[in-house]
Amino acid sequence: MLGRLGCFAYIWRWLFGSLRRQLVTGMLLTIAGMLIPFVLWVAAHQASEARHEQIEEAEVFAANLAASSAVWVSSRDIGGLNNIIGSFARYGALRHALVTDRQGQVLAHNDTSRVGQYLSDLPAVAEAGVLRQDEQLVDVVAPIMLGGSHLGWTRIGLDQANTTAKIARIQRTGLLFILVTLVIGALLATHAAQRLTRRLTAIEQVAHVQQSGQMALRAEVTGDDEAARLARQFNTMLDVLNRREAELTQSHDELEQRVAERTTALGEQNRRNTLIVNAAMDGFFIADLQGRLLDCNDIYCAMLGYARDELLNLHVPKIEAIENLEEVTRHIGRVIEQGHDRFDTRHRRKDGSLIDVEVNVTLATVGAQRQFFAFVHDISQRKAAERTLQRLLWEKNERVKETECLNAVIRLMQDDVRDDEEMLQAVVEALPAGYTVPDDTCARIRYAGHSYVTPGFEVTAWRQAEDISVEVGDNGHVIEVYYLRTHGVADGAQPFLDEEAAMLRNIAVQIGLAMRRRMALRATQAARDEAEAANAAKSEFLSRMSHELRTPLNAIIGFAQMLALPGKSSLSEQQADNVQEILKAGQHLLVQVNEVLDLARIESGRIELSLEPLPLTPLIKDCVAQVQPLAAARGITVAAPIDEAVALQGDYTRVKQVLLNLLSNAIKYNRDGGQIHVAAVATSEQMRVEVRDTGRGIAPEKRARLFKPFERLESSYDGIEGTGIGLALVKRLVEAMGGEIGVDSEEGVGSTFWFVLPAATLPSLPEAAPPKVGVGGTAIATDVAKASQHCVLYIEDNPANLKLIKKIIGLRPEFTLLDAMNAELGLEIARRERPDLILLDINLPGMDGYAAIAQLKAWPETTTIPVIAVTANAMKRDIERGKSAGFADYLTKPIDIARLNQILDELSAGKRL
Repeated sequence: MLGRLGCFAYIWRWLFGSLRRQLVTGMLLTIAGMLIPFVLWVAAHQASEARHEQIEEAEVFAANLAASSAVWVSSRDIGGLNNIIGSFARYGALRHALVTDRQGQVLAHNDTSRVGQYLSDLPAVAEAGVLRQDEQLVDVVAPIMLGGSHLGWTRIGLDQANTTAKIARIQRTGLLFILVTLVIGALLATHAAQRLTRRLTAIEQVAHVQQSGQMALRAEVTGDDEAARLARQFNTMLDVLNRREAELTQSHDELEQRVAERTTALGEQNRRNTLIVNAAMDGFFIADLQGRLLDCNDIYCAMLGYARDELLNLHVPKIEAIENLEEVTRHIGRVIEQGHDRFDTRHRRKDGSLIDVEVNVTLATVGAQRQFFAFVHDISQRKAAERTLQRLLWEKNERVKETECLNAVIRLMQDDVRDDEEMLQAVVEALPAGYTVPDDTCARIRYAGHSYVTPGFEVTAWRQAEDISVEVGDNGHVIEVYYLRTHGVADGAQPFLDEEAAMLRNIAVQIGLAMRRRMALRATQAARDEAEAANAAKSEFLSRMSHELRTPLNAIIGFAQMLALPGKSSLSEQQADNVQEILKAGQHLLVQVNEVLDLARIESGRIELSLEPLPLTPLIKDCVAQVQPLAAARGITVAAPIDEAVALQGDYTRVKQVLLNLLSNAIKYNRDGGQIHVAAVATSEQMRVEVRDTGRGIAPEKRARLFKPFERLESSYDGIEGTGIGLALVKRLVEAMGGEIGVDSEEGVGSTFWFVLPAATLPSLPEAAPPKVGVGGTAIATDVAKASQHCVLYIEDNPANLKLIKKIIGLRPEFTLLDAMNAELGLEIARRERPDLILLDINLPGMDGYAAIAQLKAWPETTTIPVIAVTANAMKRDIERGKSAGFADYLTKPIDIARLNQILDELSAGKRL
């Protein structure tokens, strides 16, 4: 052991025995410490790159193999897979290349003996990965995907021999580089060390001579390098030391004299300090490390009520009132460790009372003894003020907590998602959660025959001052909230404080108010649900009424229109007159149906309006032109002198409906040969439209009944047709557009009906559209190409409607009509005959029209056939639903024959519907 230590010491001296050797060794170690990690890092990085390249190469092979073999795997073509595997054989580093199915069975392998085996180490999910990576082999796997489906796996294994040899060459090159660099560094370090230490040797010789007492010798060096400057500074230092030695001798003599003088002054200062300490306002004492009092001033004696001799016989734990003996011992240890402390505490007086003090203690060494020097300041007044402030803050916090508690209860009570039982149980469980409610408080809530209690609640046999019971009325129910403390009389039960009792009562009141609110909300919700159900039923009734009324009207008006068309045999004058009466009655009935439905839609809030600026002059002229034949039949003149470019804000269709109704009434209730005057009065914000007639007028007491539904005053006895709906509908329409309507009348003179809507501004009036040409409202094409035959299928369960369509198609020799009474038969015919057009009723027995068109669109042979709805469902939502279902067009009953003929013309001309 000693021999090894001696050998180590010899080597250490040989390496670091002189400054020259230290320089050489240090430079070599520095070079080695910087160079070796760098070279090792470069070698490791290159080795890692080589391995990473090998892995990437294997992954590329696997991915290419997966892409090229996907089709062969899906078709299970083993021969194709073997050809692909064989193409990889020319790669020298290939260990294995194989393809498996999804279950791991080998389908192709460069080693044909492995075909058919199962692999168990494939990944669990269809993701590429590295199965093995070491010095011998890199083994990667890739999933075979086709059309998003996982078909199997490809696996490539590459030999690592070349990569391992490449890494070994990199390591050998790095080692050789390190050795060459260290040799060159050693030569350079030796040369530099010789130049640096040559002058330092001269300085060393001078220092050795100085130790023998020859103080006059100086180092003689030449040059201006660092060593030469060091030698000159060394010489200067020797000169300074000689001067300082002489000065120190003189200073020693002067110091001895000052010490004597200072000793005398310190004695006097000590006496002054004693007088200052005794005269100070704060107490003062000195104690040793064991806590025994060694000295004190008179103020501290008076502060504690002890005589000086009595106080000096005590220890700190005797006068400390907050900390016990063990805590005082630990506190003394902390002061010894830190050297100082400042803290608030209480000291015990001789009479046993306590005084709040602030102690500022410092550990100091006096002579050879370490002592505590402590100043004690009376802080009784400050502590009293702090306690007052704390009490005020506590009261404030209690109020905040009380508010938080009430808010928490209110939030729970406002949770409308929970039912009564869940909500009340959550409230009682939240009551003992802190705040200002005492922790030992439990509660019970009784409501509607149920009882909800906090955990641990138990009604005891005694009742005393800490019980609180609150009852809150709630729409015939009574909410009782009962509070009880969990301890009994034997436990020294404390009654609730006034603020606690008030808090608990406030919570009970909040519970009662919340229950009232929940009852009101439930009643409101029930009424809302009932209203929504009634509204839905009303909408369903309107839809059914529209269908039921329009279906017979379709036959009435349709066949009347057919009779009115010019044909092979003309009608007699009486027959033509009868047909016109039928058309007139049918159109009148259709108007009445539309007015009833419009009125019902408005009252249910389902009417939709498109409000926009409307030019008033062409609108009034159009309405006047429509009623002119009716007025002329009775000799009534209609004047509408409105030439100004005025406009109002409204829905075009509804404003026209209002004007036509007022004009029709002005004609209906006017005298023969009377007059009608239409005027428009514009203001800055409103437009007032007036329709004045010269009829019999309306008595003031009857005007209030004018705009009520089905009110016709006494005119119904005069043989004038009407239902009493028109003015009620007009009033609802005007109000829906943001306006108002009224009447001014004088008996025997006439009446003026007016309505007001918001005014609008138009930059220019649009040109009126040219009138349509037709006979009896039906436009019939005469130049239709008849070169080809077309087939139309009509699916309808109503014989009258079917007969009408047969009549219409019968006038078109280029069309053939097929019919079916139900959707099932119609689908069979459509699939067999493949007609050019299908007319489909929606309300059919069994399968309805929506199911039928869905089936037609699903079959490839019928999906391109245009399907047109022919139905009495004429409400806007019905039309929107039909178009979204795929109908090419939507015809409502009564059928517009002109529109149907137009569709047939387009089909005959080869246009796409």
